[in-house]
Amino acid sequence: MKKQEIDELLEAGIIDSQKAKEIEAFFKDKKDEEPNRIFLLFGLLGALLVGLGLIAIVASNWDEFSKVTKSTFAFIPLLIAHSLCIYTLLKKFDSRTWKESCSSLLIFALGAGIILLSEIYQLKVNAEYYMLAWIVLSIPIVYIFESSMASLLCYIGIGIFTVEVNHRQISLDEFYYLFLMASLFPFYFKLIKEKPNGNFTNAHHLLVPIVLLICLFAHINKYEGTMPLIIIIFACLALMNARSAIFRGSHASKNRTLEFIGSLGLIGGVFFYSFYEFWKSSRLYTRSENHFFESPSFIILTSVFLIVLALLFYHKKKKTDLTILAFTFIPSFCAFFLGLLSPLLATIAFNIIGVLIGLCFIKDGSDKNHLGLLNAGLAILTGIIIFRFLDIDINFAWKGLVFILLGLGFFLTNYYLLKNRKLNE
Repeated sequence: MKKQEIDELLEAGIIDSQKAKEIEAFFKDKKDEEPNRIFLLFGLLGALLVGLGLIAIVASNWDEFSKVTKSTFAFIPLLIAHSLCIYTLLKKFDSRTWKESCSSLLIFALGAGIILLSEIYQLKVNAEYYMLAWIVLSIPIVYIFESSMASLLCYIGIGIFTVEVNHRQISLDEFYYLFLMASLFPFYFKLIKEKPNGNFTNAHHLLVPIVLLICLFAHINKYEGTMPLIIIIFACLALMNARSAIFRGSHASKNRTLEFIGSLGLIGGVFFYSFYEFWKSSRLYTRSENHFFESPSFIILTSVFLIVLALLFYHKKKKTDLTILAFTFIPSFCAFFLGLLSPLLATIAFNIIGVLIGLCFIKDGSDKNHLGLLNAGLAILTGIIIFRFLDIDINFAWKGLVFILLGLGFFLTNYYLLKNRKLNE
């Protein structure tokens, strides 16, 4: 908004002088923030390219060097990164670009140093432990530099480490990821509190659940049918937090990133369970192999359900404006265990849940006069109907008729909503 427009509002008595100053300050901060984002992006890209370039140069002549030379090259990236980080701490600590770039460069230099030294001296230790050492050394960098990018890199490393550890079936450190993730949560919560609508905060909202799901999946892959239910439970947790004041910030009615992630995970999980073939062939249902209630999968699944249920009561106590979809994990949990008894009943139950989710989207879209929500609900209902008709062995003419009716339903519903929108205008 231009200063002239603000002056016009001031002269018309629409705003007072204090409000005019606040508006000017808001747009000034917004204008200053744009170049900072560009510098930050190029700073991070530069740190990545420099790190990769150093590794590539050294690697091209690596076999020709002596051990002393190799060791020197292993420490050079670390010395450069540490020098830049010390300069940042002393001279540029107020610059977000310097902090994010140098901390990211230091993490890459640490990884390169660990890998190079292990190769030089032929250390016979599993690669997973090098990864663990890299993560542990990187976590303090997150807090020293208050670096969001360093935090994201650590979460990615934790996900990779957990998958590798479980792939090798190293039982001693299977649950290290819980302690590693817990050590990063204080920074994540601080980010939510101070910058609830920031790009890095939204990136954490997206990455943290994905890494946690990957880690959980690494433990319960024997009973692969449980993973969609955990996704449904986490999706409902995201929908709860999307309406919470902690996650939504002061300038929004909800956190759209969490709302999108939650809705997508919920729909995907319910659709997965809506197929009869899954329940019929699942090892969960095969009684001869079913030791599910004695497995870690059952403990993890039940624990996650109880934790999210407790959080649901917490949000209700705080009078959070919860969407009805946030409660979906409760009937889904019951329907899942129903599937251990009867595949048909579980299939019917999850199809009903899917239809109800679609109707919730349609109602929400109709109430808010929102075409996107309305069409999302119609798409969910259409998907369920199409999948079920593909499962059923009936004449193609009847299937074609149903598809035509669905298409007409899309057209008429959108036409009706657009007509009402014009009348209201």
